[in-house]
Amino acid sequence: MTHPTIASLLIIFTLTACNGIDEKAKYPEEEIKEIPPIMLPSDFLKGNYMGLIQCKTLYEMQLFTAYTFRFDNKDNSKEFLESEEFKKTCDSTDNLTIRCGYIEKFKEKSNEIAVSQDLSREDFWNERDLAEFYAYRMFEFSEIVNAEEEELVDERIAKLQISDDFSTCMDYRDYVDGNLEVGIEVENQEQLEEISKKDFNELALNDQAMLYLLGRGVKQDLKEAVRLFSIMAEEGNEYAQANLGLMYSDGKGVKKDYEKALYWFKKSAEQGNAGAIMSLGFLYAKGHGVDKDPDEAMRLYRLSAEQGNRMAQRNLGYVYKNGEGVPIDLVKSFMWFLLSGSSGDKVSDSEVNEIRNVLDESQESQALEMAEKCLSSEYLDCGYPNEIYWECPPSEYFKCVYSNNESNWDPLAFVCNYQSDDPLTLQIENETLRSGSMDVKHQFKILKRNNSSIEWNDTSYMKVPFDVSHVLDLENQELTFNLASAFNISSEGTKLDCIQVEETEIEEYEKDMASVMVEEDWTPRLPPLSFYLKMAKDKDHPKVIHQMNLRCEAFHYLLAVNTLSHCDDLDILSNESEVKQCLSDTTFAGWKEVKKNLEYHTNKHTNLNNVGNYLSSAQLQMQSSLFMKAYNKSVINFLNKKEDESCWGDQTGLLCWEEEKLMCEKLREEKSLQAWFESLQAD
Repeated sequence: MTHPTIASLLIIFTLTACNGIDEKAKYPEEEIKEIPPIMLPSDFLKGNYMGLIQCKTLYEMQLFTAYTFRFDNKDNSKEFLESEEFKKTCDSTDNLTIRCGYIEKFKEKSNEIAVSQDLSREDFWNERDLAEFYAYRMFEFSEIVNAEEEELVDERIAKLQISDDFSTCMDYRDYVDGNLEVGIEVENQEQLEEISKKDFNELALNDQAMLYLLGRGVKQDLKEAVRLFSIMAEEGNEYAQANLGLMYSDGKGVKKDYEKALYWFKKSAEQGNAGAIMSLGFLYAKGHGVDKDPDEAMRLYRLSAEQGNRMAQRNLGYVYKNGEGVPIDLVKSFMWFLLSGSSGDKVSDSEVNEIRNVLDESQESQALEMAEKCLSSEYLDCGYPNEIYWECPPSEYFKCVYSNNESNWDPLAFVCNYQSDDPLTLQIENETLRSGSMDVKHQFKILKRNNSSIEWNDTSYMKVPFDVSHVLDLENQELTFNLASAFNISSEGTKLDCIQVEETEIEEYEKDMASVMVEEDWTPRLPPLSFYLKMAKDKDHPKVIHQMNLRCEAFHYLLAVNTLSHCDDLDILSNESEVKQCLSDTTFAGWKEVKKNLEYHTNKHTNLNNVGNYLSSAQLQMQSSLFMKAYNKSVINFLNKKEDESCWGDQTGLLCWEEEKLMCEKLREEKSLQAWFESLQAD
């Protein structure tokens, strides 16, 4: 189905056919400077300025191109835009009148941002480059419309950058109309307006940071905002701590880091900051920087909502609407959206209108009554007396659960298995433990810690298809990890000797490990997929399937890349027609099949991780890198193997390409690996 914006363009360009002019000759592609796709509106003012300039020029070139096709072969767009013909074109249809109106609105808004942020179009592109780029892309667009069969038009157009750009410009129309909220939400807008009027140099650092963050009265500078928030956060300012947490959570002015966001949200929340409590709940809801915990998210949203935080009230609305850790309850969802909307939240107002359509009169009346009771009781009676389990009374929750549990433990550092060629480093700080080896670096949440021991679980399923419990004996300096429970056997576990070292020494150990890996061309030690599956008690466990697909992705990626090793300047993302010219027909057909399998495994492990939230982005990247290293030599051997050569029973320690390839095939073909494995045993 044609996009509505594209549909209007089709009308313009099918009014008359092209007059036989070779527009590509007029705008030779090698002379056109490439302009990047238009960024979506956001709280990044410089990006919005660029987007407004691009949308304005795109709309202008659309009108210019339409005019040229219908009446004249003008090749001077600037002359056209200043002429009476432009005004007549704008007045010719309602659609074009609206479009011309937005050209003016884009111009006004971009000028407003330019003044406040000291920006100029020449800082990015000159006027001619923009005009030529979009004029050429419009002519390219029109050629497709007029030359292709009707059923192929949509497919061809969808692949053009200009299609995405037109869609993004619809967002900018909402932006200039005030219908799209893209700025950072400010709880007290009146207070912001008040400090914006004061002498900047007389403001507190936290207020200065807010103005830098929002670009109000000063040029937007996210890094300076982070710097100022950091100063005040270290001094214990709850608002700076909450804002700094948001900067780390969103990756604004600083590299995204959920652990640091979690740290600062907790610091602020311990002082009762409602915004920080709500943000902390969001991290628990999504599993960002902490184990996913819908119950804890619910508790935190409730604590924040009781202080009148409309975002927490909105989030509670979604909790009940979507059934996040609780049964779906549209009455309670409606109640929370009502409360949030009454505080000025437009998103909640929209949800109220949507849910009202599916509630009957008695349900709506019940929700209204609950909302009134909730407000009159100061949020003590909001219709869920037994839904939330409180480990401590709500009034003492942070003091009891967070402050007491997060003791100020001294940081510790250990090197275990230090007499071997593959030592294990441990860095321990409060609730977090980082483990590093020749194979992999991992981060774990500490389950239990006291003066004599530290306990944690490896739930990554990376090398073995089950959880592995670990206990670090601080007194005897021994690390014990236990696989016995996975095999239903009695065992005391495997013990490794450890030595305590200074924190700075860990870096030296890891540098030494990295040097060894390079010097010895070291290959990570992974079990074959067949043995990995054999070890799994539940062979259809989502984590097992996730890990196997992650490994098969690495295997097929390297196979696809190495197949192109003799094709200069080509990679896996290259156009298939170019790849076909480089490879023989047989090799090309094989390469296409490998690429198809690669996409299957990528989609499979991505979907599983989205549902189960098994690994963070950093962990996924780390594991993919490890698997690539483990398979690299095997794939090269596979591509260079002699006819009839087999690696079954190979004793070199490399993963056997034929065995891994077979297991990946079974992963794609078999509905149940458990059933397939049991059938093998039966035979």
